[in-house]
Amino acid sequence: MEQQGLRPVGWYHSHPTFAPKPSAKDNSNQHNYQALFRDEASGFEPFVGIIIGPYDIALPNASSASTVFIVQEKSVGLLAYNIRYSLTAMELPCEGLEQKVVELLGMFKEDIGRIDFTELWRPFTTLSQGATGGGPMTKLAKLRNALVSHLPSEKYSESEDLLDRCAVAMQKSWGIDLGFPS
Repeated sequence: MEQQGLRPVGWYHSHPTFAPKPSAKDNSNQHNYQALFRDEASGFEPFVGIIIGPYDIALPNASSASTVFIVQEKSVGLLAYNIRYSLTAMELPCEGLEQKVVELLGMFKEDIGRIDFTELWRPFTTLSQGATGGGPMTKLAKLRNALVSHLPSEKYSESEDLLDRCAVAMQKSWGIDLGFPS
């Protein structure tokens, strides 16, 4: 990164099946990262923590929940503070994206902890004030819906085609049946 004039500005991890609320361990890790990247001259700690909650069944829809935070040391201990942020949809096609996906699929081909995308995420699509709606959703359908929400809406067809090609690559690399023609 340094050779490219880049420096890290944060870290992320997931709470796969529960809300992305920072735990005491998350706060401690974040505090350590902020200290590690502290600018001694200004005292500024330019490092954020991000937690993604992709498969929490209490989500209102298929979009993953996320928390972006910093911590501050107070008399009661480390306190997490949420940071407001906004996202901008990426342009399609992103050069080299599909090749990166294929490489990642190869890296995780034999990973025993990888997600089984054929599994049911939950037996409904939406959840609002305790009421469920829509039909069952697999983990693959959930992932696709979450990703589409971050891609340009005016290029929905292109986005769907890209996700189809990635799913076919996953199917081929992992030797699984996701329902796509080979």
